[in-house]
Amino acid sequence: MMSNTGARSANAQLGHLCAIVGVGIALSLLTTDLVLWIVVSLVTILACLGADSVIHAHWRQTRRRRHDPLLWVFPALTVAGSSLVPRLSWFDRGDRVAVAILGAMVLFGGVVYCQMHSLDRADPRYRHVRTALTLLAYVAAAIVFTGVYGLRARSALSATAAGAAAFVVAIELMRGHASRARQALAYAAVVGIAVAEVAWALNYWPIAAQAGGILLLVALYVFAGILQAKASGRLSRRDIAEFSMIGIAALSIVIGAGILSS
Repeated sequence: MMSNTGARSANAQLGHLCAIVGVGIALSLLTTDLVLWIVVSLVTILACLGADSVIHAHWRQTRRRRHDPLLWVFPALTVAGSSLVPRLSWFDRGDRVAVAILGAMVLFGGVVYCQMHSLDRADPRYRHVRTALTLLAYVAAAIVFTGVYGLRARSALSATAAGAAAFVVAIELMRGHASRARQALAYAAVVGIAVAEVAWALNYWPIAAQAGGILLLVALYVFAGILQAKASGRLSRRDIAEFSMIGIAALSIVIGAGILSS
């Protein structure tokens, strides 16, 4: 285990990194659409490098002594997705934008903190942080899906963005189930392609951004859940039936809500 000094150093670095992320998202709101992606890309790269540095500092006295790009993907998704949310129509006041930025900082900090303690099964926090990472992964996915669908971009762009986000989230979801990194990447790619297909179809259905985000989130949950069970060697017909019922129920609820609101 690392010393108390090392733990304080890692936590202090994480606090500074969260502040950088918050400032970067705020600056992205003051730019034009062209400059926006440049700013978001720079902030995302800094967040990835910083997250890896924080995790590296946490493990410097034990096992981890090299950078692992696989750990970058979840923090990257969190920053990039959180940069889209304040641009939705609901965030038309300064206080709402401030809450969105603060939420992005908390979400990013939670992701990196949980990743620090999820690399070693002997860590006393391992089970709790794995559960928290799963929850945070779905929260991040919901934010990104809602933001992407709410932008009403062309199908080629929105479906690609949704699929890429699902791929990134699935990597984190598979990290605790797949036996090898290559297997996790392969399963994550299947999930990403499947969600992208759903997003493509949803672009032809004029529903609210929240409803579109929910359907994409359910699609991610269903596809990732089935492949998680397969990776763990415990997939059964009952599992497939249960996940299918969840998907059908979510679709029925959204259709019913659309009919009632029309």
